[in-house]
Amino acid sequence: MKRTPQWLDARNLALHELVASELRRAPHLFERARNNLERWQAQRTSTNASYLAWRELIDEGMEAALSVATERSERANALRSASPFAGVLSEQARLAFLEEWKRGGPGHGTSG
Repeated sequence: MKRTPQWLDARNLALHELVASELRRAPHLFERARNNLERWQAQRTSTNASYLAWRELIDEGMEAALSVATERSERANALRSASPFAGVLSEQARLAFLEEWKRGGPGHGTSG
């Protein structure tokens, strides 16, 4: 399977849909995104456009952030490439998703 930019965008969208589902199930995990942004700021990686956009979305609340995180648009594709949602999924869930995607599991962009 060829890893094109479109393949990566589709995988990142599917991963963020999984993240959104987990956050709606366990909203307390949303703080991890805010904590990641704070860590980026402390590491001085907070001046790029993605950081600023995510900061604004996180400040608007979970549904605003998840709406963009799962949106099908070029802007959302770009934002997902620098996502603050690391740590929302367990390592086991994240690795299972990636393995299923790699195998071309149901609805996971097997063409390409």
